[in-house]
Amino acid sequence: MPNANKIAPAAEMGRIDVLLSLDDEERKDIRRQILGKTPVDPDHIVVSRAAAVQLRKNLATQLILLPVLPLIFIPQVIRGAGFLSWLMAAGVAILVIGLMHVVRDFQRAGRFLDRTAEPGAPGAKGPPE
Repeated sequence: MPNANKIAPAAEMGRIDVLLSLDDEERKDIRRQILGKTPVDPDHIVVSRAAAVQLRKNLATQLILLPVLPLIFIPQVIRGAGFLSWLMAAGVAILVIGLMHVVRDFQRAGRFLDRTAEPGAPGAKGPPE
């Protein structure tokens, strides 16, 4: 099979969403816990932490890609004239606001993981002094 190295598998193992088997209300509840809007449910801490890790990984990917997008639109804002220029400026503003929300959620997921880490686990932060 000489082409086996060139063909990527259609499905990759281990990349399934942790929250896939939950219903919508349970997903929303775990998301609220991760974002610090509701108290952490100790019965679902393992699922919540796994979801937080996946969320943080996905947000990290967005943090790499999202800052580049305004750079695409800024030349159109500077060189453009009239309505198109204003439309591009609004697009840049929306992208910057979206980036701030991604940063906020990334930090919240990190704080959730710090708060819920087991005391003896590697990388766990101790109580604030």
